[in-house]
Formats: sequence, C-alpha cells, structure tokens
Amino acid sequence: MAKLTQLIPAPELSSGQIGAIRNQVAKALLGQASYELRLPVDNLIVRNIRPQSDLDWCSNTDYSTAVTTDIWPCTVKSAATYKDIITSASTTMADQRYVAIYGLRDSRFAIATPIAQTTSLFKFNVGHSDKSIWDLTKCYSYRSKVVGISTSAIVIPQNTYFQISGYLFDSSAVASYISLVGLVCEPRGQTISP
Repeated sequence: MAKLTQLIPAPELSSGQIGAIRNQVAKALLGQASYELRLPVDNLIVRNIRPQSDLDWCSNTDYSTAVTTDIWPCTVKSAATYKDIITSASTTMADQRYVAIYGLRDSRFAIATPIAQTTSLFKFNVGHSDKSIWDLTKCYSYRSKVVGISTSAIVIPQNTYFQISGYLFDSSAVASYISLVGLVCEPRGQTISP
C-alpha cells in the first residue's frame, strides 16, 4: 500500500477522524521513544510542540527576522525559492526528545485585518532525506479553518538531523502565522513533570 504524505483540509475530516489521527500519532511516538530509550511508557510524557525551544522555529535570518521566544508568528523575507526555517544546516533533535508533526495551521484569518499569504509549500527533511512536501494552499478554500492534517506523521527522532523549509513567494517582508500541528514525547521531568 502506498504511503500517504499529503495534507487533507481539516474541514474534510470529522473531529473523530482528527482525534483518531492525533491518538495514533501519540501512541506510535510513545512506542518508538519507549523502545529506543528503554523506558516504560509510564516514564514518558506527550506534550505540545514549543516552537523555539523544541524546533528553533523561524530562527534562520535567511527566512525571517529571527525569533528567539516560543511563538509561531514571524516576519518572513521576500524570495521565490525554498528557505530554511531553522537556523543551522546541522540542527539535530535534542537527546531523549521525539517530535511528530502531522499538520499545519494558518491563523492569519483570525487577526483583525488578514494579511497576504507568504508561504505556499513546506518541505520536511529528516536524516538528510526529504520526508514530505506539504501544500497548504489547498486548505485556503476553507478560510474559517485553514488547517491541514496528514494521516502520516513526520517523525524526528532524538539526535537526528532535521530541517523545515518554506517556499516563499510574497514580494515583501510580511508576518507569517503558520504553526505546526504535532506532539513531543520525552521522559517525565525533562520539561514538565505532570
């Protein structure tokens, strides 16, 4: 069976289907982390992604005005090419941290005066191999809920190289309100101790 890596507009899925995808991603991430770290599942937690602390999101000044706090919005620069969103060409996931990304969200329509779209495609490279290229533009026909969900998560294991790139096409530097939909799995106490 072919691996499905494309984005599906969230309004075309029921809330039950989206919940099932999220639960499958969490279960698979817990299983992988438990196996590779040799820790029981009870010693692990699954939490939301922190943009800066977990991914170094929008830190590359070739892509945007560098962001140094845990926020998704950033100001992207004009280009007509893929630009790396992460600062370093040698970025690796932290030790004992696993990230699974299964969607994209554009929240610019939630602000008082929506701005132009800046990025059309997102490319995910893990372990020096392109894992997927997601096209968020097909989700814009649902302006009230611009979210794309994939049935196949992009997993970034611990200590593994990764890069996220966006295809920029806007002619001026404007804000981007893109955020990733995903989860982080790590040992309890590493970031939080619920």
